[in-house]
Amino acid sequence: MNVTVEYAAQVKQVAGIGSESIELAAPCTIAELARQVAERHGGPLSNILLDGEGAPRRSILVFLGEDQVRWDDDSTLVRDGDTVTLLSPVSGG
Repeated sequence: MNVTVEYAAQVKQVAGIGSESIELAAPCTIAELARQVAERHGGPLSNILLDGEGAPRRSILVFLGEDQVRWDDDSTLVRDGDTVTLLSPVSGG
């Protein structure tokens, strides 16, 4: 099964791409998908997505389709054909 992961803001800059298709063996949680993305890219992207213990950073916003979802919601599964967007909020003035 394939899902599309889109990167926005600082996450996009660090990933070096705007989106990619990721193959999953089975439906997974948002947190599991983040770990797979971090493992796939390593380095700076892993540091932005995951903390030192391998847990997703709550500062990164995540959307499943057009709906914002929480990292810790284990009832929300990423399924074949879904689009997940990862972005870091931008502030300033």
